[in-house]
Amino acid sequence: VDYDSWLDQSQMGLYRSVCGATAWFDGFFGDRRFDQSSGETFGRISVGGFWDELDGFDTSLRFRARFALPALKEGASLLIGRGDEENTFAERNPSRAEELARQSTDRTDDATAVGLGYRALESLKRQLDFSVGARLNSGLVGLAKIKYRRSWQLSERDLLHLLPLVYW
Repeated sequence: VDYDSWLDQSQMGLYRSVCGATAWFDGFFGDRRFDQSSGETFGRISVGGFWDELDGFDTSLRFRARFALPALKEGASLLIGRGDEENTFAERNPSRAEELARQSTDRTDDATAVGLGYRALESLKRQLDFSVGARLNSGLVGLAKIKYRRSWQLSERDLLHLLPLVYW
């Protein structure tokens, strides 16, 4: 596919870089082949800014990524993120209003976290994930998370999700 716009070219370059780095890291544990059918490598990046009369313009960079490591173990992944600690590692997606409120009141640096995750159970109705990691800003701080998802199809159009999450 020919990508004409700079945005498409940038996105494709980032995609190739991330997948190449993941395949390289996963190669330490076995076959260097990247398993595209796993669907477990994904990420999100956002760049933003906030201006007020008191402090002027403040920029922010946030990202969250999960890289599949199938050669290490099926269901294993490398987790990397930067942003509000609770939202990044706990995988909570705040509303735009919550984001604006946080930016206007909290002027501290965002946390950067890395970790390893393992999906112990995955089916259409159930999923169980374990994650351990560390926050890297201002000294190492350990992080742990257990997430369970259960889904029920109530009708053709309605689906109910239960998602308890324990985060420390």
